[in-house]
Amino acid sequence: MNFEKISMLPAMLVVLILFSFLVLRYRSNFYNLTKRFFFRKSSKINNLSFIFFIISFLFLGGATLDLRGKPIKIESDIPDQKTIVLIDASASMLVEDVRPNRFQKALLMARHFVKNAAGHQISVVLFSDSQTKLIPFTDDIDLLDAKIGGLEDIDLSRGGSNISLAINESLQYFKEEESSTEISQGNLLIFTDSEEHEDAMQIQIPSTVNVAFVGVGTVKGGPIPIRARTGGFQKYKEFNGKRVISKLNESMLSSLEGKIENYKYWVVQSYNIPTEEVLSFFRQKFTSKLSKGSSIVKPVEIQKMLIPFFVFFIVSTILRQFKSLRHVAFIAFFLFSYQNNVKANEEKSAEEIQAEKMKQVEAIKNKIKDGDTRDKRFFELAGEYLKIDKPEEALKIYEERATDLNSMDANDAINYGTSLLLNKRTKDGLSLFRYIEKNDKLNDEQKEIVKKNIYSALKEIEQKKKQEQKQKEQEEKDKKDNKDKKDKNDKKDQGEDEKKDSKEDQKDSKGKGQSNSQSNKQKRPNENNDPKDDQQNKEKKKDKKKEEKKDQRDKGEEKRPEKSKPKSVDEKEEEIKKKRKMVKLPAKLKQVLNNDRNLQKRVLERIRNSQSQQRNRKDW
Repeated sequence: MNFEKISMLPAMLVVLILFSFLVLRYRSNFYNLTKRFFFRKSSKINNLSFIFFIISFLFLGGATLDLRGKPIKIESDIPDQKTIVLIDASASMLVEDVRPNRFQKALLMARHFVKNAAGHQISVVLFSDSQTKLIPFTDDIDLLDAKIGGLEDIDLSRGGSNISLAINESLQYFKEEESSTEISQGNLLIFTDSEEHEDAMQIQIPSTVNVAFVGVGTVKGGPIPIRARTGGFQKYKEFNGKRVISKLNESMLSSLEGKIENYKYWVVQSYNIPTEEVLSFFRQKFTSKLSKGSSIVKPVEIQKMLIPFFVFFIVSTILRQFKSLRHVAFIAFFLFSYQNNVKANEEKSAEEIQAEKMKQVEAIKNKIKDGDTRDKRFFELAGEYLKIDKPEEALKIYEERATDLNSMDANDAINYGTSLLLNKRTKDGLSLFRYIEKNDKLNDEQKEIVKKNIYSALKEIEQKKKQEQKQKEQEEKDKKDNKDKKDKNDKKDQGEDEKKDSKEDQKDSKGKGQSNSQSNKQKRPNENNDPKDDQQNKEKKKDKKKEEKKDQRDKGEEKRPEKSKPKSVDEKEEEIKKKRKMVKLPAKLKQVLNNDRNLQKRVLERIRNSQSQQRNRKDW
C-alpha cells in the first residue's frame, strides 16, 4: 500500500499541528478558570480523551492522502477505439491525377472506412487553412456516411493545406472527450495529398495516439482545374502568372516515420483502397496497449484510515462524558431489570393461572371417581375443558350427558353450543343457540352472549362461502387459460407439421419421380390404391409429431446459451458487424439526412468564403 498524494503530507501536518495547538490552548484556558473558581483540575480520563481526539484527526488527515492498495488485474469490457478522420479540403485536392479527383477519392475512402470500422467511435474533421469539426465522436454509421457524402459538392477553389495545425487541434478533441488533462488513447486517419506549404511540420504526437496517413495523388501531379457550379471547366489555377502543378509529396510522408512513434502511411492510386490495412494497423496497436495497462487497477483503501478515525473519536467522546454516561447507564440498567422482573411476574402469573385451571379439572375428576356421577358435575368438567382450550373433550361429555336440553342449566347449554362451534359444527351450534334464545329463562348477559356467538358463526359461514366462490372462479380462469394455451400450441404445431409434410412430399415426388412412374405403370392394371389410406398415414404422422412436441414441453426446453462478453477485439468487431447488417434505415430518416447534407454544404461554403485570404500566398 502507498499514498497517491504523498506530496500533500507537509501541508496536512502543518494544519494538524495548528489545530492541535488551538485546541490545547482553549483547553488549558478552560481548566485554569475551573481551577481558580471551582478548585477543579483536569482528570486523567479527560487527558486521555484529548489524546484520543488528536489521534483520530491524525487518521482523518491520512485519509486525505488517498491510500491505495497493490495493483490488481480486473476483467473489464473492451472499450471502443476513438478515431478522428481528417479530410484535406484544399484546392490542390481538385487535381484529377486520381479518378475522379483527389477529393472525391478521399471521400470515397473515408466512407468505406466508416462502414467497415466496427468498434470505433469516429469523429470527422475537414481542414485546409483552418479546420472544422463536422461530427463529434459517434458510432452511427448512417449519420457519418451522410455527413461525408454531403461534402461532394462544396467549393474547393481556395484554401491551402495546413496539416500540422489540423493535427495539433485534433489532438485536443481527445482531451475534451475524456475531460482530462492528458491525451487518451486514440487514432488519427488523415486523407491528404501531403502538400504542406509551411517550412516544416511542427507536431508532437504522444505515444498513446496512432497516426495513419493516406496519400492521395501521384508523384507527377497535375494542374488544378477551376470549374463553375454547374460543373463546366473554366481554367487552370495560376500563381504569379504561372500554371500551378500540384504533386504528391511522398518524401514528407516518409520523413514522419522517425518523428511519430506509432505511424504508418499508404499512397493510393485510382483503383486501390487501403481500408483493411489501416484497420489492422489500428487494431494491432490498440490490442497491444490494451493488454499492457488497461486492466490494472489500484484499489482504494481509504477505509483503513477512516475506521480508526471513528473508533478513536467515539472513544474520546465517551471518556469526555464519562460521569454523565455513568448515571445514564445506571438508570438504563435499572429500567431494564425492572421490565424483566415485570415480564417474569406476568409469565409466572399466566403459568400459575393455567396450573390452577388444571388443578380444578383434576379436582372435578376426583369427585367423579369418588362416586359423584351427576350430570351437573360432568357439565362442570366440560366447562373447565373449554377454559383450558380442549373443546373436543367438552363436546364428548355434552353429547353423552345432554339428553334433555330443557333440564339443562342456561350456562351449560351455552357452553354446549360453544363447543359445537369450536369443533366446526356450525349448523348444529346455530340450531342449539336459536333454541336457547327462545327460552325465557335467559338473563340479559346470557342473551348477549348467545347473540355474539350466533353472529360470529354466521360471519364464519359467509367467509367460507366467499372463499369457495373465489376458489371456483380461480379454477375456471385457470382452466380457460390452459385451454387457450393448448389451442394456440396445437394450431402452431399443425401449421409446422403441414409445412414439413408438404416439404417432405415435394422431396419424395422429386427424388422418386422416375422410379415411381415405372412401378405405377405396372400397378395400375392390377392394383387400385385408396386415397383414404394416404390420409390416414398422414394423420398418424401428425399425431406422432404432436406427442413428441408435448413430451418435450413437459420435460422442459433446453436453455439457450447465454451470450458471453467478447473476449477479444476481433470478436467484438464481428458482433458489431452482425448487428449493423440487421439494422435498416427508415425512409423518413434518410430524407432527414439528405436535408442535413444540403444544410451542411451551405454552412461550409459560408465559413470558407468568410475566411480572409492574404495576397501572394499559396492557396492550394
